[in-house]
Amino acid sequence: MKGKKSSWSGLFYFMESFLCGLTAPVISLILLSHGANIGTLSLFIGLYSASVILFEIPSGMFADMYGRKMVFLLAHFFLCLNYLLLLNSEGVVRLTLACVCWGI
Repeated sequence: MKGKKSSWSGLFYFMESFLCGLTAPVISLILLSHGANIGTLSLFIGLYSASVILFEIPSGMFADMYGRKMVFLLAHFFLCLNYLLLLNSEGVVRLTLACVCWGI
């Protein structure tokens, strides 16, 4: 039973790393095609980085209170929300929310 659980975890971590590896090289192009310009591109990537830093400690406290599995699921919910916002964005507000959700 324990072997199955770790193999599923490994599959999820592989898929997460694989998808992140696919989008990371082209995230600038994706942002540019959805409303960002060269001047605001660094702002959006900075928002992503700032949200990673800001939510690092609260996510750890949330994991201590509710468990790592809940944080894992919540993080993937925000990742899916990021992709939905990114696909439907044509302006600065939705791109800003997408980058913050991506960092969470």
